[in-house]
Amino acid sequence: PHLKKFLSENSFQNPPNQSIQIKMSKNLLYLIVYENLLRQYYNILIRNIMSNLRTLFQSSGYQAFMKKLVLYAVIEIVIGVLFLFMHWPGGKTITIVGVGTLMVWAIFDILEKIMMRS
Repeated sequence: PHLKKFLSENSFQNPPNQSIQIKMSKNLLYLIVYENLLRQYYNILIRNIMSNLRTLFQSSGYQAFMKKLVLYAVIEIVIGVLFLFMHWPGGKTITIVGVGTLMVWAIFDILEKIMMRS
């Protein structure tokens, strides 16, 4: 993608001479090397992130926290529904916070299953 943009920006009206061709070829070479270095950097970065996530998911503290998180989410939902049944103020807010907490738990649970499978 960067190569096409570079070539379209560096099109010349005059017929190119030898120095312009050399300059363009050097810039093109720098661009290709830069793209390859970025690709390698991001591959290493993603590998490190995945390794750190696997370590986190295997820790006992994380497992205990996730059990508590789902428990608090269910408690928030139940209290919110009770507030809604009694028509007390704040029932909707408590229910939304509980469902949001449950969604956070579900996202991390799915991410954990995906990371542990691969």
